[in-house]
Amino acid sequence: MINEILVMGAGAVGGYFGGRIFEKTDANVFLIARGGHLEQIRENGLQIKSTDGDANLLIPASDDPEDAPDPELILFTVKSYDTDSAIRQITPAVNKNSTILTLQNGIENYEKLEKSFGDRVLQGLCQIGAGVEKSGVIRHKAFGHIVFGEQDGSPSRRTREIADLLIQAGISCEISEEIKRDVWLKFGWNIVFNGLTAALNVTTDRLFESSESEMFLVKLFEEFQEVAKAEGVDITSGDIERILEKSRDLGSFITSTLRDRRQGKPLEYDGLTGALLRKADENSFELPVFQTLHEMLRIADTHSSDN
Repeated sequence: MINEILVMGAGAVGGYFGGRIFEKTDANVFLIARGGHLEQIRENGLQIKSTDGDANLLIPASDDPEDAPDPELILFTVKSYDTDSAIRQITPAVNKNSTILTLQNGIENYEKLEKSFGDRVLQGLCQIGAGVEKSGVIRHKAFGHIVFGEQDGSPSRRTREIADLLIQAGISCEISEEIKRDVWLKFGWNIVFNGLTAALNVTTDRLFESSESEMFLVKLFEEFQEVAKAEGVDITSGDIERILEKSRDLGSFITSTLRDRRQGKPLEYDGLTGALLRKADENSFELPVFQTLHEMLRIADTHSSDN
């Protein structure tokens, strides 16, 4: 049974899932946030506005993980560009009983966490439509599903305990037998759809307006597929077709990176298109289409000099 939970990065993802666990289970939840968001959580509680029910939650919060009781589960949900500093921050708080579950975008964050904390780390992903509406307020519009698992796909006590906790909190979840492949599939969606919508400042439906734009999506996925294969991950043409079909049904969906652009926040592009380009370079590939997209995102990112 998991009693002590630390949420490292109480933004849209960490705040929503941490908030639901606090609201609906007996577990103790401690949020790590910063700036005005932290001030509002401390003064007025964390507000969740959701299609699944609103909540105003008086959750303990700080900007220092060492303020939290010894965590048994750390939900690691910071943006990719904050991963290195967040690892340094949580290191003193990690103990022999801690499991770190990363729900971040990208494929490099798990590698960084594993290098620092070894087998204490579980790889995961989430599917959620949520954003920080204003400091202290999270707006949840769609989804809310978490997938995680051991690298070898085997069942384990800790994955069962985490699943039990999430189910108690009313959070849809799945223990994966192929978590690396699942993460790469989500990564493919992110680098294509988060990348393009943010670079072009359009919602997902605009990317399906013509056969030419759809062919551009296919070209991006073909480059992604080549790198995944070199990394030992088999992404099939059927996988790509299913991704495109589900994405077509999203309508005018605002991706998290597009939301960040429209709110004037730093863009998470280096952990997405940048990560793919680094993997391609390691495998002696050139990705001309993704290289162009990456440069478009660099230009669109008004905070690029700070990354």
